[in-house]
Amino acid sequence: MKRAEFLLSLAAAAAPGVRSETRPLRKIEDIVVYRDELFYAAFPSIVRRPDGELLVAFRRAPERRKFGEKSTTHADPNSQLVLVRSRDGGRSWSREPELIYAHPFGGLQDPCMVQLRDGSIVCASYAWLRLFLNRVDKLRAEIRHGEFLFLGGLLLRSEDGARSWQGPFLPPPMPEPDAVDPWGRVLPLFNRGAMCEGRDGRLYWIVRCFRLGRRPDDLHLLISEDRGGSWRYSCVAASDQKVSFSETSLIQTPAGDLVGFVRTMNLDNHTVVIRSRDGG
Repeated sequence: MKRAEFLLSLAAAAAPGVRSETRPLRKIEDIVVYRDELFYAAFPSIVRRPDGELLVAFRRAPERRKFGEKSTTHADPNSQLVLVRSRDGGRSWSREPELIYAHPFGGLQDPCMVQLRDGSIVCASYAWLRLFLNRVDKLRAEIRHGEFLFLGGLLLRSEDGARSWQGPFLPPPMPEPDAVDPWGRVLPLFNRGAMCEGRDGRLYWIVRCFRLGRRPDDLHLLISEDRGGSWRYSCVAASDQKVSFSETSLIQTPAGDLVGFVRTMNLDNHTVVIRSRDGG
């Protein structure tokens, strides 16, 4: 797949109730969802509205090679959250993206949407602030990635099919936080990956924790009783002395188990599965 475009794969075995081991997925064709040579577009998230409309949210930033820079990277101070729509099952898409949110201090990453049973949409993201070089040596309790400073996670909500958004709302920090943002406030938790609305109506979210001087990263479970309006800390979801856990998508099985599909580091980049049989 080329940079600055998304390809939507249509699979013949995507019908509900068809087991993949008896009817393997077979790609029919590729459809361009969005392309603009002036922008680097990445990290899509898709939901299907009750009326069949498809929404794809993604992170869009300038294509910096157009400015003579050597490369375009995942972190950019001008990256924004945007979305496009399809009303014909993904055959065609709106040309101009709609803005979800632009952070006033930094670039946003990885919009992750979940559509709740009441039709509302919750979107999670997180942000990075680009540093001036003379600020780097003055860092104390902030999380740094190259020339970027971490701002933590945030949440947005739409009650009208992504026509308008409320927020940002800040997730809670760890019960015993140590890292702070540039204003000295404890960092909100974050992660990239799908939340899960359980059959009990609760919203489950596996989040990632950055800690000062402590690697590898571990995962924790947050639970919301009010559609993501507030969160309570539940438990450690994954931790190891050597393996680092990060991006996690969560589902609930027919038996009621919560199952997370987790990206790792220091494990040959394998995906691992974590499971809770008691509701987290």
